[in-house]
Amino acid sequence: PELPPPPPLPKGPFNLIVADPPWRYSYSTRKSELDGTGWHGAQFKHYRTMTFAEIEALPIAQSASSNSLCALWIVNPLLPKCLRVLEAWGFDYRGMVTWVKTDKRTGTKPFFGNGYWVRGATEHLVFGVRGKVKPFSRREVSWFSARVQKHSQKPEAAFELFHRLIGEGPKLELFARVPRVGWTVWGNEVHQ
Repeated sequence: PELPPPPPLPKGPFNLIVADPPWRYSYSTRKSELDGTGWHGAQFKHYRTMTFAEIEALPIAQSASSNSLCALWIVNPLLPKCLRVLEAWGFDYRGMVTWVKTDKRTGTKPFFGNGYWVRGATEHLVFGVRGKVKPFSRREVSWFSARVQKHSQKPEAAFELFHRLIGEGPKLELFARVPRVGWTVWGNEVHQ
C-alpha cells in the first residue's frame, strides 16, 4: 500500500540537523533502487526507503540556521552518495566521526554486520557546515565505541557528542524513531 506523504519539515531555524535517511543500497552491479532487488541491506524489511534523488530533494536548507551543522549517518558503501546529499542540502563537508559497533551481549567484541566487500562493524557521522559555525569543544576525537541495539537505532553516545559540539540551541533530528528531550524530531516512526 502507498504511504501517505510525510508531514512538512519543521521550519526552524535549527543550529544542528541530524539525519539518518532511509538510504537504498545500490552498487555498480545493481542499477535498480527498488526495495528487495539485487544485493542490499535489510533496511527495506524495517521501513520504507527513499531513492537518493528523493533524499537530495528534501528542502533541508529551509530548516537550517545561517550558521549550522548537519550530521548525516552513513554506512561505508554509500559514503560518496552521502557527500552529494550533504552538498545538495547546502552544507560543506568538514569531517566525520566513526561509530565502532560492538556486540549486544558483551559490548567488547566487534559487531559482525552485513557487507559486500567487508562486513560492517562501523557507521559514520558525516559533518557539514553552513555559514560560520564553530564547535564548542575542540577535544573530540574521530571515533567512539558503543553497542548495537535495534535495527538502525543510534547510540546515546552520539547525542552526547552533538551536545558537546553544539551546546544548547535548537536541534532537529530527521527520520527520528523516538522523542528526544530538547530536540525537535521528525519521522514516520517517532510517534509510534
